[in-house]
Amino acid sequence: MSYLQLLSINQAETTLSELDRLREKYQDTQPLLQTSFAISCILKLYPELYSNNELRKEFETLIKEIGNRAETEAADPLLLLLTLVNYQALNIEINEALPILETMKKELLSQPDEVLELGRLHLTKHLLNELGIKLPKLPIGKDMSDFLQSPEDWLTASDEQLSNLIDIMLANQSTISTADSDILSLIAIAELRNYKVDLGSKILRFVIHHGKANAMVQEAIQFAAVQRRQDGLYGFLNPFKEENMDDEMSLKGFHLPMTLNVLWLISCLQSADSENGVEYVKYA
Repeated sequence: MSYLQLLSINQAETTLSELDRLREKYQDTQPLLQTSFAISCILKLYPELYSNNELRKEFETLIKEIGNRAETEAADPLLLLLTLVNYQALNIEINEALPILETMKKELLSQPDEVLELGRLHLTKHLLNELGIKLPKLPIGKDMSDFLQSPEDWLTASDEQLSNLIDIMLANQSTISTADSDILSLIAIAELRNYKVDLGSKILRFVIHHGKANAMVQEAIQFAAVQRRQDGLYGFLNPFKEENMDDEMSLKGFHLPMTLNVLWLISCLQSADSENGVEYVKYA
């Protein structure tokens, strides 16, 4: 399945317009980062949508604003790094963010070994390396080393254990067998169906790039894609469970994260198409 079947250029323009609107409406840092990263995923698929100089300048200005805010406001450092990696790939200047990256490096290196073993820090180190900030190899604890070698335990692992596992494997660019890909794909689609979108999408992205695609990957991707709404965002709330969420809460807490993850997933398919051939994202 190609990304072109999941997000046409017309659909991408609709989503881009809605994300631009939301970026103007919500000025706090996390929604700003979420919309910026989602937009960068669209532009990886359809770079022609930002071909004029005015739009390029707008994104460069946005990067500076994110960099300036990151020191003083609560922000997800991984999301900031992922956004910068995408913008760098789109040839957008990120020099204004370099002081923030150096601060992240210092903070990371100041952590004790038991903290440095966490997958999230391994992934932070990997992304900093991609942005030209070099760090030494981080330690992997014995429990995680054993867990990496025990795929039979992955099916009964907690969400925290799975997230840590995938972060470690992503950071180390690990490859996995067909059997291990099947296990992770099964977990991913179960997580997506339970609307644990962050974890399900993370596992799926890892399998697409470092495993072997299968029918469950196809099914999970299609499940994510059909969550598209008329306004270009993604995700449908359960009316029986989310009764206390107002429009702003549902947007920030559900629709934006869902949209970010679906667009990120589709942009991974585009990368897999170009790196491994279209057959990589079809049925095995």
